[in-house]
Amino acid sequence: MKLKNASDHISRLEERDRELQTTYANLRQRYGELFGAHVELTERLRTSAADGDNIPTSSSTKFKVHSSEPEACSSTTTAVGAVNPLMFISHKGDSPYDWGN
Repeated sequence: MKLKNASDHISRLEERDRELQTTYANLRQRYGELFGAHVELTERLRTSAADGDNIPTSSSTKFKVHSSEPEACSSTTTAVGAVNPLMFISHKGDSPYDWGN
C-alpha cells in the first residue's frame, strides 16, 4: 500500500513538474518580449533625446512634442547629464534571475 501511494505521489509530482516547466517557458518567452520592448523604447528615447525633445509616450506610438527648453527636474538630470533621467533608473529585482535571492 505504501509503495503504491509513493508511486502515485511521484507521478503527481512529475506531472506538476512538467506543468511548472511549461509555465516557466511561457513566462520566459513573455519576459523576452517585454525586455525587447523595453530595449526598443529605450533606444527610441535616446534617439529622440538626440534629435530634440520629441519623446514617445507610453500610451501610444506617436510622439509627444515638448517645448525646446529643458525643464529642471531634479539633481539627477544635472548629475547624469541626460535629458530624461528616467532612462537610467535601474530596475533591480525585476529580472527572473533575481527572484528567490
